[in-house]
Amino acid sequence: MLTGFFKNVLLKSSTAKTFSVYAFTLIFNAGISFFLFSLITHYLTAEDYGIINLYTSFCFLLSPFIAIGSQFALNVGFYRLGKDEYPQYFTNISIAPVLLSVAFTLLIILFYGAARSFMDVGIFFWLLLPFTCLLTTFSDVILYLIRNKQTPFLFARFSILKTLAEVAFVIILVVFFHAGWKGRLGGAFISLLAVGLFSVYLIAKWKLWTGKFQWKAVMNGVREGLPFIPERLAIFALGYSDRFFIEFFNGTTDVGIFSVGAQIAVILNMVMMLLNNTFHPVIFSSLSQAERDYKKIRKVILIYVGVNIFMCTSLIIAVPIIFKYFIGKNFALGEVYATNLIIAMFFWSFYNLLQPFLLYLKKNWLFMYLSVAGIVASVILNYLCIKNFGPIGATYSRIGVYVIMCLLMVGCVHKYYNLRTIFPRRTAA
Repeated sequence: MLTGFFKNVLLKSSTAKTFSVYAFTLIFNAGISFFLFSLITHYLTAEDYGIINLYTSFCFLLSPFIAIGSQFALNVGFYRLGKDEYPQYFTNISIAPVLLSVAFTLLIILFYGAARSFMDVGIFFWLLLPFTCLLTTFSDVILYLIRNKQTPFLFARFSILKTLAEVAFVIILVVFFHAGWKGRLGGAFISLLAVGLFSVYLIAKWKLWTGKFQWKAVMNGVREGLPFIPERLAIFALGYSDRFFIEFFNGTTDVGIFSVGAQIAVILNMVMMLLNNTFHPVIFSSLSQAERDYKKIRKVILIYVGVNIFMCTSLIIAVPIIFKYFIGKNFALGEVYATNLIIAMFFWSFYNLLQPFLLYLKKNWLFMYLSVAGIVASVILNYLCIKNFGPIGATYSRIGVYVIMCLLMVGCVHKYYNLRTIFPRRTAA
């Protein structure tokens, strides 16, 4: 029965080929990334891993102020603008992140003394921070465009190149040169540079860069992207701020152990990315039709939720095996964190599933309100739970916040689309 459902819903649809390529890319990247993750837990201390995750968390904190919503604007603009209009729009929107990365670099130089009190990784890695955020932003933009152009094989090449480059450089620096946390961060940055060069090639090939700026359009793009700053900050608050609370109450070593548990849950985030890349364009396309195809949207939602339930259950069962055979003994305590965070990720994936409904209506300010609610809930719950329960309290906080965000998103989508049009009640015969 289940086989028949997927055959009718997925295999006969136009998304089958795309889904297969994205699935292969996900599995390949997940396998290689897990190999790297497992390997370096035998070469890094818990404190090293704690520093790495604190640095990564700062990247997520700074990224919204540099990207300023450009990823989402360029993604939606691809569908709303014609082929002749889009290159100029791309040029105008892209200049703001570049200028902002320069501005934040100057701020770090001016206030380096204060920055060190938050995280002492040296001036070199602090100066790399804004550029890392900029490269990550454009990497996301290119992935969105590749996906929107319906070129899944190019998506696979781009994504796999990024993964292989990171793995190669990290192994060289951490395993062979024993560079510790510096090798892990340095390897990731070098791989971003490699991907950035390939991104420049694609931008030139697609003739997206006109070189002519319309500063009024640039400022309009900045204003349009402002509501996404709280939305991206919510990603930091919901998924990374707990590290700073653990650091404050318990120390860097506990941050490292907790982060290993969180890394297992990230596997579900990769599944979510696969589903987003496959089905978000289908939702956008269905919503843009004169008569919206709610039947197709309903099928997308059912597949999305079904895959997530299956993956969550499978991963929870696999957690003890993963920690026993693949993770360094210094991180064994992270097993319980992993299980709870997997449960939390299910609710976050459902929130992501529904995002295109509001993005299509350009409800940017509504995203801001949702994000502020998530930030407030995350800060309050992290403080109370971690203070009273220790690092395990961070997992309780994560579950609670993701459930709140999921329910708020469902309520907003229902307000503008009426979920009964997507899931109509069956009438008795």
